[in-house]
Amino acid sequence: MKRITNSFIRPAFNHLGNKYRMVNKLLSYFPKEIDNFVDVFAGSGIVSAAFKSAKKYYLNDYNPGVYLILNYLWNTDAKQIINDIDKIIKKYKLEDSKSKDFKKNYKELRESYNKAKTNKDPRKLYTLVILGFNQQIRFNSTKGFNIPAGKQQWNDYQRNKTIAFVNAFKAKPKEIHNQDFEDFVDDILEKVDIDKTIFYFDPPYLLSNATYNDLWNKNSEKRLIELIKNINRKKGKVILSNVIESKGNINNELVNLLKVKNFNKIEVNNVSYSNSNYQRKKEHLDREVIIKNYE
Repeated sequence: MKRITNSFIRPAFNHLGNKYRMVNKLLSYFPKEIDNFVDVFAGSGIVSAAFKSAKKYYLNDYNPGVYLILNYLWNTDAKQIINDIDKIIKKYKLEDSKSKDFKKNYKELRESYNKAKTNKDPRKLYTLVILGFNQQIRFNSTKGFNIPAGKQQWNDYQRNKTIAFVNAFKAKPKEIHNQDFEDFVDDILEKVDIDKTIFYFDPPYLLSNATYNDLWNKNSEKRLIELIKNINRKKGKVILSNVIESKGNINNELVNLLKVKNFNKIEVNNVSYSNSNYQRKKEHLDREVIIKNYE
């Protein structure tokens, strides 16, 4: 636990595209003091967990499964969460990922979670993610969780990582939403002082073919850019993570955004995604950038 808490908080689950590997660089560009932090595409929630300077946090994710887990983790006592997962592990005999029945028992838990049409159980979903392949979260077209069993154990390290992640947000005033990003931002604009608010955008990358952004397209990107421009016109603070170039393709929407007054970009580095997407080759590097409209 000491080793975990002395380093950056790690995400409790491996949401593809999460910003754990660059959170230190991101935080260096956030305002030192701000009243409201608006995390429009929260994902794993790692950026909100790591940023400690806001007085209130507003998180949103359109994926109902991601929302379910975040809402559970950050509105439940850490000891209760550990007890919940321990009970599910024991009930479904998932203590040992090397046992001959582990995959069968994992599938039984997955089927139990998926058969519930309403009131999905976040405890079961989080257990599935923790013990699933690469601890990822993914759903099929019928909204069924479809990650296969992995090789992870629910051990002391996993317990302590969960506790550290939960406790990082325990005392923070927060709201967690499950909305379309435009609707979410419009609602937030009506309730906060824009001068004391920062909007952080980490959308699905238009130039990426990752499974988590299947519903993201050029129209989505245009809606996003217009929303960001609108916040800028209202003199609100915006910071955006994105990829401006990938495999020779350029995101022209981002290029045009940089022509708008106040916006500037910071090159993060050339990032290889060869380990996170089997369809990419090692020589294919992405130009990942941070774009912001304030000093």
